[in-house]
Amino acid sequence: MDGSGKQHGRPQYSIGCLLLATAIFAVPVAGLSYLLHCRNACLVEVERRTTQALHTVQQIAIDVEKLCKKLGRAPKDQEELESLIGKSLPNVHDNGYPTPIHYWQTGDTSFMLQYELWATDDWIYDSAKPEAGWVQHWY
Repeated sequence: MDGSGKQHGRPQYSIGCLLLATAIFAVPVAGLSYLLHCRNACLVEVERRTTQALHTVQQIAIDVEKLCKKLGRAPKDQEELESLIGKSLPNVHDNGYPTPIHYWQTGDTSFMLQYELWATDDWIYDSAKPEAGWVQHWY
């Protein structure tokens, strides 16, 4: 300090100013970190649901194929199919929204399974072409 009362050299900052500067930096960084954590958690959940949906549609096709072989015919409609398997056909989740799987008899021993995603495309399993598996049909 010189005789005028002015300080020379390094500026002095109060604790309040330092805390404010730290908070201005830390709060957005913490917020961004939280958003990245939420995004990652959502991606994990989407992956889990996708895996579950794939297993569900593959398993129902296998179950209906086995039932047809056992009966020697395809069930006449979805009501009969659900009666024979003892439960409703499962839902597939389309971004969290339950989407039903539907059944149709297409011949004495053949059938189709179908579900719709985003109201823009159907996924169809045709027992006449089991090697094709579930095939996407766009509108």
